[in-house]
Amino acid sequence: YQNTGGIDIPRFYKRRFLRLMPVYYFAILVIAVGYPPEYEVFQPKNGWNLWANLLYVNNFLSHDQQSMLWTWSLAIEEQFYLLFPIVFLFVVKFNKSGVLILCAVLVVSTVGRWWYVTSVPFDSSSMIQLVDVHSSFFDSIYDKLHFRIGAIICGILAAFWFLRFGESTSIKIRTLGKAPILAELLMLATLFCLVFFEDGASKFWVAYVASFRTIFSIVLTLLLLLYLTAASDQMLFKRLLTAKFWYPLAQLSYGSYIWHPMSLFTFYFLFWRDDEYLSISNIIISISLSYFMTFLLSIGSFVYLEKPFMKMRGFL
Repeated sequence: YQNTGGIDIPRFYKRRFLRLMPVYYFAILVIAVGYPPEYEVFQPKNGWNLWANLLYVNNFLSHDQQSMLWTWSLAIEEQFYLLFPIVFLFVVKFNKSGVLILCAVLVVSTVGRWWYVTSVPFDSSSMIQLVDVHSSFFDSIYDKLHFRIGAIICGILAAFWFLRFGESTSIKIRTLGKAPILAELLMLATLFCLVFFEDGASKFWVAYVASFRTIFSIVLTLLLLLYLTAASDQMLFKRLLTAKFWYPLAQLSYGSYIWHPMSLFTFYFLFWRDDEYLSISNIIISISLSYFMTFLLSIGSFVYLEKPFMKMRGFL
């Protein structure tokens, strides 16, 4: 955008397609052909819904109907890529009005989470449990775009801010003082009250579940902008984050995301599923083997699938 003053949207989508879909579609094929129905983490009990993964809408299915459960986040990422260039151009065109509209959507999403949490009956004696692991909350809050859109909006606003202010961003962010730190302390204090003060915990629970993702996204956005335009007093941390030794790991990160549950549960189903008691040694062995298998699969998929398709982006 900085070079051309616009975004070639078809080219943007093609490049994302070539980066994300080859390995993912290959993994879907592996699941469809190589794993029996009893591997429930890969396929739902009531049938195959891999079609939803192919279209990146699997996160809109209910928890017990999703295939490849861990890929709900990839679906949201693809939905983000679908929306980002359009929304970003809208914000750039309308400037302050666009920013205000996005902020309004952010507020509406947070209020929606608040409304949902207060409208769902729950047992106050179980407040200390992590609600996101329960399928009902997973279906309604955890993996849905409309309740995750706050983080997307924060990212778009950060890109817009950096485009408009560039290196002066660090000065503007620094004027906020300790606001990010205070926000994080507020989240920790809320969680502390949730765990240790069960009386009236429902109020703390509502506040925490309804707002902590939005607060976390805002704090992370502020820190990201600060370190992207870091002055001399932050340069050490900036150099650490931009060090070249991260690059090979970054190249393998997407493949690791795709393959690690398959590796882990493959060893679990093969060796430990029928054991009534999993010893620490068995768990360590299983996790170590799965990490090694994930590493090998990630290297293989990057060399033979990801890299060839990434080279094709140069012709677009």
